[in-house]
Amino acid sequence: MKRLTVILFLLHVLGLTQAAHAVDLEAGWYVKLGSVALYSPYGWGGPGRQSVAWNPVGGLGTYGPFEVTTTAEWWPQRVVSVPSTAVGVVPGTGAWLWGELEHPVDYPFAEVSLHWETNYDASKMRLELLMYKQDEGLTLLWAEDRSGLQSGYHNVLSPVQYIPLGYEAVFRVIAVPEPSTIGAFGLGLAGTSAIWRRRRR
Repeated sequence: MKRLTVILFLLHVLGLTQAAHAVDLEAGWYVKLGSVALYSPYGWGGPGRQSVAWNPVGGLGTYGPFEVTTTAEWWPQRVVSVPSTAVGVVPGTGAWLWGELEHPVDYPFAEVSLHWETNYDASKMRLELLMYKQDEGLTLLWAEDRSGLQSGYHNVLSPVQYIPLGYEAVFRVIAVPEPSTIGAFGLGLAGTSAIWRRRRR
């Protein structure tokens, strides 16, 4: 009976937390992404730095609360926007931006330079750069974690980061839970764990 009480309490806490995890996105938030180029460092792939363009492929359309579009201009190549206010979006809902290199390469990349512009609440929506390999999954390399209007044109990788041969560069715009909600989730589990320990004594 005691064990059943604890299990029911845990399910209640998880239910409340999952409901609190829902994300609200406001109409008008957006991400612009274009002019992406990947560079090898000096000494990789021959003498001097070498660059190759990363061209987005497909991906246009609607993905949950996000709309992916492009324009006739050379930049931005992709725009991910929230066309209308979306309430109760499941965290993890996102729009993926895949691309292909303009020609094959035989060297890794140590720089990813791009034009980007964001305007959102970073606790609820985020632009990310990841690297992907089919048998190893995704690794997060960079994210724009600042709210409001932000923009830049630079290498987004840190000095110790690089994309090895056999990996793809992938961008995504994703709905994320607010940090305070994650804390509440942790406290809920900690409280449940403490109750379980006390009941076992």
